[in-house]
Amino acid sequence: MTDLSKESLGREIDVEFFSDVGKEVLSLVEEALLADATAHDNVLTVEQIQDVIGALAHAPNLMADILKTLARPNVKIKYKRDPFTRILVDSFSHLFPNDDGFGLAQGALSRRVLPGFFVAIRLMIGGGPYDKFQTECQELIARISEERPTLSDFALWDAFYAHPEAKKMSMLVYTRVALYFSLYDKRKAWFTRMVNSKLKVVKGDNTSPEEIEWSFGDEHFLRLFSTLYLDKKTRSRIKEGYRKLLSKEFDPGAVKKVETMCAALVKDIAECPSIKK
Repeated sequence: MTDLSKESLGREIDVEFFSDVGKEVLSLVEEALLADATAHDNVLTVEQIQDVIGALAHAPNLMADILKTLARPNVKIKYKRDPFTRILVDSFSHLFPNDDGFGLAQGALSRRVLPGFFVAIRLMIGGGPYDKFQTECQELIARISEERPTLSDFALWDAFYAHPEAKKMSMLVYTRVALYFSLYDKRKAWFTRMVNSKLKVVKGDNTSPEEIEWSFGDEHFLRLFSTLYLDKKTRSRIKEGYRKLLSKEFDPGAVKKVETMCAALVKDIAECPSIKK
């Protein structure tokens, strides 16, 4: 018989803690499946269920954030920095709260959107391409570090963000996302639910009441997508970089889908007075 005594294990097992972790994981899977079902007429195939579970498994720090939320005060979580997800977030990082008075009350995004955001990205572009981009970004930053060994940590990341290959990978990902949003209203509802289904993952004793009550809504979606896709000056047409990329690497059908998405986005923004400025 296996000896599971405290003495044999060398430490006491916190059954309640691991039970809580298990419940949170099961709840997370359930919410992700329900959210994804909204994009598939409430019916998921075996392959689609596997895709959702795979996206959860590969979402950066998602499981660590569950532990952080439930962990005892003396438990420290060490996070892994992922170049691929960082280059994606760099495109809209200015939408997070800052020290200049731009906070949640002013329309900022909570960083708690990130777990659901990355799950959605993987589901939209596919697990294979996601893993390929992730590997290429890791190889790129390793190459930059090798070629410029005197760079500080901050300077290394700045050089990575500014590198043409990193910028192109980011644009390729967001172009694929835009193709997914050719069915704009349906995908918008799906994306919003997917993001909101993961918000409770990242919170703890120091989370403010304002943060706890925050959710990802229409205004946040429009700020995010207008930042990603629309020309900053006019906010009525897609960024020139996407036009060039589409003409070089995608077929005419893809171009039409992205144009359809952008037209729907511009119309949606026009109907939201708070972000028309």
